[in-house]
Order: sequence, then structure tokens, then C-alpha cells
Amino acid sequence: MRSALFISLLLLAALARGESHDALVARAFDALDDSFPEGWSFTETVENGEGTSIARFDPNRPEAEAWLLLSVDGREPTEKETRQFQERKARRREARESDDSRSVSINDMVAAGTLVLREETDRYWEFGFVPATDTEEDAEFMRFVDGTLRVLKDGHYVSLIRLQNRETIKPGKGVRIDAFDTRLEFGRAFADGPVLPLIVHSEVRGKAMLMIRFDETERIRYSDFRRAAD
Repeated sequence: MRSALFISLLLLAALARGESHDALVARAFDALDDSFPEGWSFTETVENGEGTSIARFDPNRPEAEAWLLLSVDGREPTEKETRQFQERKARRREARESDDSRSVSINDMVAAGTLVLREETDRYWEFGFVPATDTEEDAEFMRFVDGTLRVLKDGHYVSLIRLQNRETIKPGKGVRIDAFDTRLEFGRAFADGPVLPLIVHSEVRGKAMLMIRFDETERIRYSDFRRAAD
């Protein structure tokens, strides 16, 4: 009887810790500012296989002029580059407007009941999780992907979300993905300011049709934040 009571207490403690972890992470997601990007003016620096581009977003300007391409590989952009840049931004704006979900929550990222504490230091908690998915196709892809989530204790906000494959992914006939790595980093926009996305890093490497290799890496950095009303 004493052993049964001891086991019951351990189970209750484990359940309590699981609930507290979910609540802890949910509160950390709530700390992220959900007015990005429309509520902010900022600089976007993109580095990928095509080079480096720097652009400025200002929602105080007319919608079609909100994005301004400043430079490409350290030089003034050509008319063609500016036109292609504006077309890409217009497509992304339309896609974003068609998405009903604007703020990011724990339910958008973490499949229910999969959050596990991996490490705790004096600076942060680090959790492992199974990525949440909306479709069977996404679920099949994410079956080979591990999620990592870090919550800073100072300010209590999500500072890192990472999705990384643990083995080769075969999303379709003749396609294999050997490396899949996406990292989202968050931090203060300025001293004592709100928490906003600072860096988006993505890497995909693999092979298509058994002989066409692809290796794509992109790093997007957001900086020089000012509130839109300013």
C-alpha cells in the first residue's frame, strides 16, 4: 500500500510538472509582440545564395510603397531588381492577409502533450517538442523533425524556436532532404522594448530526381525597429 501511494504521488507530480511547463511556455509566447510587421518600421537584411539585400519597411507609407529596396550586394538596385522585389513582397502580403492567424501561440507550434523539458540553467529553460501540423502531408514531413524551444528567464519570453530533421526526409517521389534546419530567434526590439523576431535562418539540402543536388541557405535579420506611429 505504501508503494502504491508513493507511485501515485510520483505520477501526480509528473502531471503537475507537465501542466506547469505548458503554462510556462504559453505565457512566454504571450510575451511576443503580435503587431509585427504592420505595427513597426524596420530594416530587413537578407543573405542567401543570390547575395545580400537590404530593405526598409515603413507601414506609414502607402501600401504599395511600404517596402523600399535600399541595396543589393552593396550597390544601388536596378529597376528590374526593384520591380521583382516589389512583386515578391506583394505576393507575401496577399498570402499573409489570407491567413486568419496573426499571433503565434504554443498551439500553433507545439503538438498537444509533446512538450518535454530538456535542460534548465540559470538563464533559460529548453524544451523539446513535436511540431504541430494542420494536414496529413505536413504531419508526414514533420514525423522526421524535432522541435526545440527556449524560454529566457529574464523577461520570460521565447528566444528560440528550432526545427531540425533527425534523419533523411523523402517528401515525394525522387526527392530526398538530407538537411532541414529552421531557426527563429526573438529578442527585445530595444532596451525594455517589446519582444520581436530578430533572425530567421533556414537551410535545406538534398537531392531531386536522384541527381540534381540543391543546397539553399537563407538568413534574414530584422533591426532598427521603430513603432509605426513614430
